[in-house]
Amino acid sequence: ITPDSRLYFLRALSNLRIWLGQDQFSFQVEGNVGENGYLYILSFYYYLINFLPQVANPVSLFSEKLINCLIGVLLAIPIFYISKDIFNRKIAKVASFLVIFYPSLMLWSITNMREPINILLVSLGIFSMMRFFKYKKFGYLIVTGLSLLLLISIKKYFFFFMLLVGGVSSVIFIFLYYKNQISRLIIALIMITLFLNFTGIGNKIKTRFLANANFDYIAQRLHTENVGFLSEGGVLYRIYDDDFIVNEKVNKIKFIKAFTKGCFYFILVPLLWKISTLSQLLACPQTIIWYCLLPFTLIGLIFAIRYRFKESFVVLVYLLTVTAQFALVEANVGTAMRHRDMVIVFYFIFAAAGLFKLCKGDLMFENSSFIARDKITGE
Repeated sequence: ITPDSRLYFLRALSNLRIWLGQDQFSFQVEGNVGENGYLYILSFYYYLINFLPQVANPVSLFSEKLINCLIGVLLAIPIFYISKDIFNRKIAKVASFLVIFYPSLMLWSITNMREPINILLVSLGIFSMMRFFKYKKFGYLIVTGLSLLLLISIKKYFFFFMLLVGGVSSVIFIFLYYKNQISRLIIALIMITLFLNFTGIGNKIKTRFLANANFDYIAQRLHTENVGFLSEGGVLYRIYDDDFIVNEKVNKIKFIKAFTKGCFYFILVPLLWKISTLSQLLACPQTIIWYCLLPFTLIGLIFAIRYRFKESFVVLVYLLTVTAQFALVEANVGTAMRHRDMVIVFYFIFAAAGLFKLCKGDLMFENSSFIARDKITGE
């Protein structure tokens, strides 16, 4: 993390010097880490606070990294409102508290990395998507679109994650709230399909985008990415068997086994009974906190699926999508921990709900615009 953080700092300063027409540093800043939109955000931030040291060593570490301190605090705001929309204000306060004070999220706030802004943009995208489904206001759709556009330049694969989340959530929304119009939608889809096939556009789409949309191809791509992580070194774990692919065919039973193992490792690493490095030892306190929150997270998830699905389905789709993807490709303990922070802020919402459910029994909901009242409250 430290070398990457330093590289962002140097590249941002070099970029700002170009903008201001100043001389560059006497040494060359090399590396591909800074080639994304976060570099320009960081350069613009340094310009706003007039932070332009004349030497490569930062004048103030606080000025260098203040942007992620701000982002780390701002992250609690969308998490608060997402939690409030799903459950209530008290649960939202607990979820926000966990986001602010969870050790690894605090660590991101004192680095110069792009993960904090990535999590913030995802949270804003999910919040605005939920609000759009709720209020049907075009402004929320614009916020969602802007969040996705920024994600393209910061972490492109999260842009595709959010596109998938938006598509699946839209389908769920239609089936939940437009049941009487589903027959019309089905007829419209059939007519569109016939039109695309008649004009030949459908064949072009199928050839270009759907030719490899089959289970074996997708599973092999996931396996290839996993092998790539294995080749990077570090503390590794294996989820795929050697005979996972035979004659270019994927064994479906072994795929389910790999998925189960992948979820186990992605959710639990570093395993407390397999600590082997100093960095894993330092991560033990937050791992213990996470382990303690897991049962409450499960209670909150079950509760939300049973009684607050209409309010929480966007978050649930995101968690399922991203957790499944990372579970199937990760192989490095450190990388898995870093990527888990992309979803853990949303798991905290359900952990807070589970805590309240276990301690207080029935939950009263401030937000009941989707459905009159939940039957669990008895009203």
